[in-house]
Amino acid sequence: MPIYKQVKTQEGAQTRFSIASICRAEKNKDPHTSILGKLFSGKPLPDGASFVLVVNETPGADLYCFVSANDGRDRSYLEDHKRDIVTRLDGLTVSDGRDLAWCADRFEVEIRQRDIEDVENDALRKLEPHAVGMLRAAPLISELDNALTAILTCIAREARAKEVTTWTAEEFHTKLQSCISKAIGVGQNGELQPLIPLRDKLAPAGVSEAEAARIADTMTRFRRLYRSSVGLQQETFNDLSDDIHAICTEVMAKRRGGEISAGAESYMKTLEQVKNLPQVISGEIPLRHAHALLSDITARCQNRYADAS
Repeated sequence: MPIYKQVKTQEGAQTRFSIASICRAEKNKDPHTSILGKLFSGKPLPDGASFVLVVNETPGADLYCFVSANDGRDRSYLEDHKRDIVTRLDGLTVSDGRDLAWCADRFEVEIRQRDIEDVENDALRKLEPHAVGMLRAAPLISELDNALTAILTCIAREARAKEVTTWTAEEFHTKLQSCISKAIGVGQNGELQPLIPLRDKLAPAGVSEAEAARIADTMTRFRRLYRSSVGLQQETFNDLSDDIHAICTEVMAKRRGGEISAGAESYMKTLEQVKNLPQVISGEIPLRHAHALLSDITARCQNRYADAS
């Protein structure tokens, strides 16, 4: 039977979670937008279903009555607090002909003493096997971060929608693979992708599709080199990436400030500054690698050489 869990963390908060706070509507006094409203609503409720709110700090006394590991909880007060939940969530509708009292009877609180860093590290560990399965190699930490951000953004976007979205395990797996693919730039067959957005980002600079395809090919080969690099070589690439990011930010600011034109001139100014980086001039970094890293950054950033219309 399904166990529906919602995780809420607090970092040094002045107030603790209480029945009032988890039943408080976030938008337009709609109980469906409360923490508990989101936990109870929009999902199948077969016999045996239960609900768990996972928190990382000890909640207030009223909510503490629902802590599953609290063997000494006062059962008489527990019934009072269940009725309080039903009253505060008045107007909330749940599935399968159930009512709020049915949900409250099956609600528990779990305390797990973890901070946001612990939660993120646990999520990254669980995400890594999926990335390895697609990439056929260990992903970079930064790539896992990007993939985790992508899937959380997708979930948050769905959570803000008026209509509740439910995913089957297969649908979520497909969504997860899609987010990993976009974040890491890898296809279902494990092949690194040329990141089609690169073509779109270079188009305002007058770069033809054929030229963009050659640039993407160089970028893809560099990404394989970066993935295999370790130690000093990887540090050198990371430093170069920081320098190129700084150049891109400066050129973008000048373009938006009217000092240089959008399109071809912005692209040319960026290439000139990359070419004149000390590590490129000295030969420490081949120009082709610097150009490839610029292309990778361009593909991952928005509106690098021209703002969206």
